[in-house]
Amino acid sequence: MVALNAERAAEESRGVIRWLRPGFQNPAGAKAATQETMDLGDEPDEAAVVPAAKPVGAWPKKPSEQFAAVRDLLSARPTAWSEGQVRAAFKGAPADDVAEMMATLVVSGQAVAFATPDGPRWQRAG
Repeated sequence: MVALNAERAAEESRGVIRWLRPGFQNPAGAKAATQETMDLGDEPDEAAVVPAAKPVGAWPKKPSEQFAAVRDLLSARPTAWSEGQVRAAFKGAPADDVAEMMATLVVSGQAVAFATPDGPRWQRAG
């Protein structure tokens, strides 16, 4: 499933979109915009972006609380998160601890990981 997700992400980055319901989702049959055709402007540094609606707070001390905090953060939005975005959401989050929690979430089936042209991303499973 992770390989298929990575394949779809790569297709989408090239502008190939596989609509589930083309008559509803894309009735005009428009081709998706690609990064080459979109004006993205100046993008902020990834580590500076805190994608959560509210600041999450300090990095928890206990591993069980870290696990729950990262799991809940991944649930905060339906799109994928980079490791840098997760670290930026928590004050004082060590990179090694965040990486370990991301891996633990994947192994436990709570999250999925996949490759994108911009690097690895994670999102809540299910």
